[in-house]
Amino acid sequence: MTATAPLSALDLQECHSLVLDALTQRDRTRAMTLLTYIIKHWPSLTGKYCGLIASILYHQGQLDIAERLYRDAVEFDTDDVTARLHLGIVLQRLGRSAEAREQWDYIAQHHSERPEAFFQGALTAFFNQEYAAAEQAAQETLELLLPTHPLFEEARKVLLVAQAARRVAKGDEGVSLASTDHNK
Repeated sequence: MTATAPLSALDLQECHSLVLDALTQRDRTRAMTLLTYIIKHWPSLTGKYCGLIASILYHQGQLDIAERLYRDAVEFDTDDVTARLHLGIVLQRLGRSAEAREQWDYIAQHHSERPEAFFQGALTAFFNQEYAAAEQAAQETLELLLPTHPLFEEARKVLLVAQAARRVAKGDEGVSLASTDHNK
């Protein structure tokens, strides 16, 4: 089948391929149409596709609906690390940091091999001015990563800034965030 084939003539494998093609081409409308078709014709797969649909909606700015779908994906599979990670990001964007931290803490406790959870936890703690928690989460991220990993440098920066912010908050003389060397 081609990308122009009528939906009624598609099988599941073809739908998968077309969804991937649509997402690769950043055609979220077509991807949503195909995902809706999959859910309608193969309802047992609904949970597996909730996270993908939520991701599309997130990028369209529909955070409330994306949150519900990420929650559905997590309910479908409590160990879906990607859905939990993104649910936390949506909750953070919605201003619900404590709920976001719960998601990342769950990942950190049950899937300690996933440094993304520690990193998101570090960012959340930092933005909530919980500098000691940000330091700890950033340090845990660094312990899980090789220096060549894309998150390594970002985690190192969060650690350095969190350390400096904690010292400033404690009133240590001679320390300012402006003087923190971010290029070490």
